[in-house]
Amino acid sequence: MAVDPVTGLAQATFTTDTLTLGAHTITAVYSGGDNFSPSDNSASPATVTIIGHTLALSDVGLTNYLSVVQEGHTATLSGTVSGLDGAACILSVDWGEGLPEESFAFAADTGLFTVSHYYDDPGGTFAGTRAIGVTVTSIESEPRTASATTSAILVNSGPTVMIAGVPGGFNRSHAHHGVGDHR
Repeated sequence: MAVDPVTGLAQATFTTDTLTLGAHTITAVYSGGDNFSPSDNSASPATVTIIGHTLALSDVGLTNYLSVVQEGHTATLSGTVSGLDGAACILSVDWGEGLPEESFAFAADTGLFTVSHYYDDPGGTFAGTRAIGVTVTSIESEPRTASATTSAILVNSGPTVMIAGVPGGFNRSHAHHGVGDHR
């Protein structure tokens, strides 16, 4: 609550920096004066909505060399979120595999994020360029969002030879020493 004097133009000015993000109801009451009766606007108060800065994602990309991810390996995605205004966020990532998005809690103490994802493609069907969608949503009464995309080049691994019944597998790297050489 604040008490502010009325100017000679019948106006009062109220300034504050303590309102949080979201909607706030403001009610004004005038106690009257020598020439004017008391009045208030409690029947129709004003609503003030405090909005935060616009969220923005930048420098979003894979840290893998040339954005290439081999099947059976991990991709690491990083980027920067600006405009947080102290709000915690949820970072959602669509890794381009047709699976549900992964969500990560994101503290507002820094605008930097790094998240990882393991690409597993046992059927060998996902080779090629895949779009990766990133969305950040603030956790506050009036959520704000920002989105960005990047891409990954998924590469299938070569087949692995398995010989049943051979303990420890099969090693094809034996050197040939020539004819008649029986070392």
